[in-house]
Amino acid sequence: MSGVRAYRPHPDRLLQWRREVGARVRDYRMLRNLTQEGLAGRLGVERRTIVRIELGTTSPPLDRILAVAAALDAVPAALMPGWPDHTSSD
Repeated sequence: MSGVRAYRPHPDRLLQWRREVGARVRDYRMLRNLTQEGLAGRLGVERRTIVRIELGTTSPPLDRILAVAAALDAVPAALMPGWPDHTSSD
């Protein structure tokens, strides 16, 4: 091996990121007047998956974040703290 180490975020940072993603998903869901069941139905997952995302107890994979964003009619970057939002025309 070349000695390159894989990036491992600090557990506190990862927890903070997961909680922020969850809060953003919840906020967008509520703005769209969707229940957790309604969002789960749009995604073809169980309600508990949405609960886990919103509580920050799981790190959703990128494909799940993209699906959630599409189901909420949101830009994916809006759900992910630290990602630039390239939708503005500045």
